[in-house]
Amino acid sequence: MSEKHTPGPWTLLNDEKYPDAVIDSNGEFVCDTGGNLHNARLIASAPDLLAALEGLVQTFVDGSHYETQNPYTRPQIKTALAAIAKAKA
Repeated sequence: MSEKHTPGPWTLLNDEKYPDAVIDSNGEFVCDTGGNLHNARLIASAPDLLAALEGLVQTFVDGSHYETQNPYTRPQIKTALAAIAKAKA
């Protein structure tokens, strides 16, 4: 995918006609989940979730815990980095 994603924050349109549509901060349409409000809420939270995950990973790596502290957390960091890469692909 060569397209750049729509910057957040995203919110629910919460309109009678499109209660499950997601819009960006400019009121531009991001997506319509076809009647699935739970998916719309998850999609609307995606930019916030990505930013939170990036912040947690950066804090963990900058704190030098990545290699030296808890070896059981290393697979989770790899999983988090893979999720971030997938979101930005």
